[in-house]
Amino acid sequence: MKTFYSLLDNIKATLEANPFVNTITYGDIFDVDKDKHTMYPLSHFLVNSANYNGATWTFDLSVICMDIVDVSKVRLDEFTKNTNEHDVFNTQLNVINDLLDNLRKGSLADAGYQINGTPSVEAFVDRFADEVAGWTLTMQIDVRNDYSLC
Repeated sequence: MKTFYSLLDNIKATLEANPFVNTITYGDIFDVDKDKHTMYPLSHFLVNSANYNGATWTFDLSVICMDIVDVSKVRLDEFTKNTNEHDVFNTQLNVINDLLDNLRKGSLADAGYQINGTPSVEAFVDRFADEVAGWTLTMQIDVRNDYSLC
């Protein structure tokens, strides 16, 4: 059975192909050394749970897409607060949109992956050690069960 490996490899490959992703990590987010500025923009994903449905597995995943927020020392603009936070939200939402499009009608859909239900996306700012911003995508993906008793 390679269902789990295939899921991880395909999501990783999709994220790697995005120009707004520099580093991809997996597992516990607190195990990632986020103090290295060269690793951003960072996409991190983990599998929260899996449900067996006979012919398919439904995986509940979270994908966190983030980048460092740069702050200018000169205060010029009250709307942007002299940061690139809006740019970070825009580019990292692009990463999530690209992943979802690939699941709906692109290479991941062609590989047999299907979104189950409606994905949710939550914005965050400064959640970690560095001043970062981004989005957390939570979704369920149905994957064909390739297990064989033979």
